[in-house]
Amino acid sequence: MRSITMLRLSALATALLLSLLPAMASAQLGRITFGPLDMAAATGAPLGSVTPNTGFMGVTELNGLLYVSCRGRVVGGAWVNTGPHTVFVLDGTGAVINSYPQDVQTATLTWGYRDGATDQITDTSGNITAPGAVMFFGTTTMGIFCVDPATGALTNTYQATAGAQILAANPIPISASASAAGVLTNYGVAYDPNGNGGLGSWWTGGFASSLVEIDSMGNVLTQYPNQNWSIRGLALDPMTGNLWLQSSGGNRGDIVEVDLASGLETGKRIIRHKPGSLPGGLSEVVGGMGGSGNALDLIGVDNSVPDSITAYRAHLHSSVLGTTEARLVAQVGGSVCGGAPSALDTETKTYLNGETLTWGYDASADPTLPGRPAILLANVDIAALGLVDASATGITLGIPEFDAVSMMSVPAGQSPFILGDGFGIGAMAGSVLALGPHALGAPDVSFSPPLAMSPGDGIRLQAVYFDAGAPSTPVVATNAVRFLRADILVEAAGHNSFNTDVTQGFLKIRHLNPSLPSIVEVTVDLSPISPVAMFDADEPGFGPTANDQFWNGNTTDPNGVGCAGTYRNGCDVSTGLIYDNLTTYGPDIAAGQVQLICDQAANCGFIASNPVTGIHRWRTLTFRFTPGSFTCDTFEFDVDTDGGRGVSGRSQAGMAVSILLDDNTLLTGTLETDPSNRLRSMLVF
Repeated sequence: MRSITMLRLSALATALLLSLLPAMASAQLGRITFGPLDMAAATGAPLGSVTPNTGFMGVTELNGLLYVSCRGRVVGGAWVNTGPHTVFVLDGTGAVINSYPQDVQTATLTWGYRDGATDQITDTSGNITAPGAVMFFGTTTMGIFCVDPATGALTNTYQATAGAQILAANPIPISASASAAGVLTNYGVAYDPNGNGGLGSWWTGGFASSLVEIDSMGNVLTQYPNQNWSIRGLALDPMTGNLWLQSSGGNRGDIVEVDLASGLETGKRIIRHKPGSLPGGLSEVVGGMGGSGNALDLIGVDNSVPDSITAYRAHLHSSVLGTTEARLVAQVGGSVCGGAPSALDTETKTYLNGETLTWGYDASADPTLPGRPAILLANVDIAALGLVDASATGITLGIPEFDAVSMMSVPAGQSPFILGDGFGIGAMAGSVLALGPHALGAPDVSFSPPLAMSPGDGIRLQAVYFDAGAPSTPVVATNAVRFLRADILVEAAGHNSFNTDVTQGFLKIRHLNPSLPSIVEVTVDLSPISPVAMFDADEPGFGPTANDQFWNGNTTDPNGVGCAGTYRNGCDVSTGLIYDNLTTYGPDIAAGQVQLICDQAANCGFIASNPVTGIHRWRTLTFRFTPGSFTCDTFEFDVDTDGGRGVSGRSQAGMAVSILLDDNTLLTGTLETDPSNRLRSMLVF
């Protein structure tokens, strides 16, 4: 790898480059294209009533309209969470234009209709060859209903590639063969008009059941074992023939692609807008949501407070699938603190002046990618986390998914640098451009960042590469990657703060600069997130045994009952965490409640303040460290977080952090969402 020097792109070169951009979009599988839409607000759930949070179940798109199934209905100006249940009809902007009751048979069910699908027929290029005429909704125990979208009445006629078909029974029952496969509910439903020899088939399942394909009588045609899924939503991808499933990894997991030839995950996944929440239904949207113009989006329900629906980009167009695009990747070389190089991936990286930064192209997803010309733009000396790559419209000339800052962007900024010019724009402009890979698949390149950058400054990279199949202008933009200058990194990362992975902590404080004084005190405060956000210190189950709890601290398990604290990887010892009488909670705390730890002589290692109603719950935690100990090290731990906006790392955005250094310097700030990772919020000093 060779070192390169970044040179400022001239105004002429910028103008020439931007003239290529009107049709560009980005390799960002899962980028949000619609929403998140608060369904309680959109449907006008009456104020003061019991709103239907965790009550919106399924969603499907048909001919430009969204159909959302919901538990309950409005009675006398108040919401009632019992049947008869409701279907809401929304236009492409998310406005409710109609509603009607679900079939009367579902009134006895607790939740009513679940996941939805339609009988629309689409070819492998993403062209709709037969608009959908009916909808299918799964239920908990009654099977799959076939519904007229205009009135909500049941209809027995549906279309398949072999022509019009008629159901023998509506709903399609849960057959004996489906029950034998463990499918007792149809929480997830996807329709394949090509299935069963062109007569049409349905992929379905529920929670931990097998994934099955059934015919119109409910008989199992194909069965695949569950791969640690909690099946709650299914969508068929007409362009790949694969299935998208939510959720993977348990009942709060991700949207994943499943190869229907094997029943195994392909490795492609989308992190939901509300990771850690309970997912609802999932549906494909051919042509994209919200005017995105994408070949295919996916739209899904997140059950939280409030329930919401969100659409994600799957495929840009027929030649650029979200599963086969090139990715921009980055890495930071070995840390000056002696750490190993970071992973070479799309994640946001932190670095110190003097460390080596690396970038390159991952062209492994498609054998036609290597060798295509590419050019990379670098925005330098910016607040990199302020550039949020999550909206349907980018900030550069309104180009979707292209977010590089320039003199011509909105908001305007300094012109970017060019790193690697495979299009010859520099020669056209008479500029001397930086060296670097000019094509996808070329060797990675390393460089040293500007020495003048201060903590919090960033370098943001985004590239474009040639694609002959792209509509209009034959170029496509990649994802963005970020390097952040940091002396200290604070982060919350993961699907759920209830983290049982003993190899790493959900919350981390990293001291990264050996020239910086040691950390002697850290305070984390959930109060700014919500009045009800809290640390639940005595929640059990954070390790191999049910007795592993955060507040067990430095217990040695003297009674041999199998318990431990949740400071990970021995970090409490290496960072010099102070255990003393200020960090001991005995039987006198929490209004006389007895401390349920395994070792009454243990210390918890933190000082708690701002109590919340309930036992052993606080908003604020303070940790103290022996001066000189916490340097070039990571303090990481797990503690359950309740209330607030959710339980994922992203949901901790807004958490207030103060860090006191050995020289009495006080650093303060709040966690921000990481635009490159929906599971993470972070703060750098």
